[in-house]
Amino acid sequence: MTAPAALRERLGNLTRRPLIDACAALRPGVLDGPMAAAKLALRTLARRIQSL
Repeated sequence: MTAPAALRERLGNLTRRPLIDACAALRPGVLDGPMAAAKLALRTLARRIQSL
């Protein structure tokens, strides 16, 4: 995944379902940098996957 190192480390070892759940629970906060943008993108995609 292309994301800031801290986020990759946090999510990198999760398997599929736990990864989706963790991403869906991300809270990006104020969109003022790459970390927030990555969290928003991952959260949006994860919630879309959960709705399928």
